Amino acid sequence: KNNIRKFIQIKKLSLEKRIIFISSSSSFIGESLINFYKKKKYFIISYSENTKFYKNKNHININNKLNLIKYFQSISSIDYAYLNHGIIGSKHPIDKLINSHIEKTKFILKILQKIKIQRLIYFRSSDEDPNYSHEKIDMNFNPINLYGTIKSITTNLIKNYCNLYKQRFTFIKLY
Repeated sequence: KNNIRKFIQIKKLSLEKRIIFISSSSSFIGESLINFYKKKKYFIISYSENTKFYKNKNHININNKLNLIKYFQSISSIDYAYLNHGIIGSKHPIDKLINSHIEKTKFILKILQKIKIQRLIYFRSSDEDPNYSHEKIDMNFNPINLYGTIKSITTNLIKNYCNLYKQRFTFIKLY
């Protein structure tokens, strides 16, 4: 009975409000997106392992992978899914930095696979290729540092996923 009630509440919610998913919600970008969409009255599902779990009327923040998987089992569609995740900083070994981005990206893409998403959005970095022009159709990569390399790998992973599953996507390059 509880599962049916929960399903009906989520279905009703998805008909009433637009749903946004934001990964890495404890980052500067994640927090900014949450504040933006709160003002727009969207229902926000956010995920970060670095914050406490909380839930209110228009926002649920999940900090545990298993809970995120369970929650997404009852969601059929999301308007926008914002991806921006992985650890950063020179204090971590290179393999940990790269694996963090790849593992978190694959995890998020896998659990979103059965959900209809209007648009998947990923934040890139100018460190991937400082000579990149928005007029170029192809995404060429010429990373200028370790962070650029990590972001290039993640961008390609997401691009290949979106092309394989015919998922609409937007990459936003931050300068």
